[in-house]
Amino acid sequence: MEPNFERINTLLVEAFNDILVIEESELKKSQFNDLSITEMHTIEAIGMYKKRLLLKWLKNFRSLLGH
Repeated sequence: MEPNFERINTLLVEAFNDILVIEESELKKSQFNDLSITEMHTIEAIGMYKKRLLLKWLKNFRSLLGH
């Protein structure tokens, strides 16, 4: 990888990891403090209060898995 791409990649990975730490911290302070980040992301993908069509849910869930 070229040096500029490596640096950008490093910065993006660090930012992503920082966001995860913040998410975990805020989740533990919330009314949903008994859920994991993975569970919260799954609920977000499915939808907590809205009904979603199965195909739309599957599309969102696949994107979470990186497919």
